[in-house]
Amino acid sequence: MNQLIKQFFGPSWKSAIIKIVLGTILFVVVTFIHAITWPVVDYLATGWPLHFSESWGPCPPGGVCHSSNTFALVFDIVFWYLILCLMIFLYKMVKGKTAA
Repeated sequence: MNQLIKQFFGPSWKSAIIKIVLGTILFVVVTFIHAITWPVVDYLATGWPLHFSESWGPCPPGGVCHSSNTFALVFDIVFWYLILCLMIFLYKMVKGKTAA
């Protein structure tokens, strides 16, 4: 079981680089899909599954039209890291490099 957990998180450099690249691609794709499907043009939310940054308008002079949530940002980072670990783990299982 312990070996399976180590294989899931994959602490190698190759795995880390793949996770960074896949994470960047997923972030861009999810942000793009969210921007296209969101019909309100004066509202922007960043982050999925939790919005960690929101902006809205029109904003009066001197007004605050932005909010951010550190908990949601940390949750999103952990959530997407686990998704990327799962993707790499499943890829290695399909290729036969991981014992299930």
